[in-house]
Amino acid sequence: MKSGDKVRSLIRGLEILEAVNRHNGANLNQVAQETKLSRGTAYRMLESLCDAGFLERRTNSNGYWLSTRIPSLSAGYRSDAWISQIAEPALEKLTRTYAWPCSLLIPTDLRMIVLAHTEHLSPVTFRRRRIGLAMSMFDTSSGLVYLAFAAPETQGNLLSSAPSAAKAQSKARIGPLKTTLNQIHKRGYHVVDSPDRGSVLSVPILVNDAAFGSLSLRFFTSAMSHAMAVNQYLAPLRQTARELGKALSTIQENTP
Repeated sequence: MKSGDKVRSLIRGLEILEAVNRHNGANLNQVAQETKLSRGTAYRMLESLCDAGFLERRTNSNGYWLSTRIPSLSAGYRSDAWISQIAEPALEKLTRTYAWPCSLLIPTDLRMIVLAHTEHLSPVTFRRRRIGLAMSMFDTSSGLVYLAFAAPETQGNLLSSAPSAAKAQSKARIGPLKTTLNQIHKRGYHVVDSPDRGSVLSVPILVNDAAFGSLSLRFFTSAMSHAMAVNQYLAPLRQTARELGKALSTIQENTP
């Protein structure tokens, strides 16, 4: 292969990863349409990315998903202006005001990734988690909030690709998954107990009325009830989420 062909192949591969990420899981037709590649070329590129460990397929889905190798590529990248100039200061303000650690999480295939947190600032930190940590979308407060407010097509793709265990009743919800998501969407937040004697209150970060990610606040269950936490922290958490969503929307509008 000539050097120019190698460069074009690399660019096509990156464009495919972007397409899969935008859809939070995409099938062959979606990738071919977005990248303007033929189905045959798109298929070969997708399979090559699977072989290299950057994408994965699941037996109960005809789509492709980002693998756990993808978050590790950006784990050390902290220069993104939105994170350093807007998101992190907003989380730090919450923690300085209310003491509890806060986290910003975004979806990657069927997981939620910790993009930023204030566990290093909080005097009541449970444990220090690393940036880039991946957690189940179906068994966490942040993941269920994201699912409840995801765009309909995205939510449908995620639910159809959920492993059977994730669709069963879990500690993070009561009853069928779809029923739980409808309840979360109606009230606008979700709060669950976590394994480390704590609880997590989460709200969606919305961009153009669809979830971009989740904003979470962690508190000790022994310190207050869910109702007390909602009464004290839901309003400022929602306000911060609105500010983050507005900033993201502005950035997207001004990006060529």
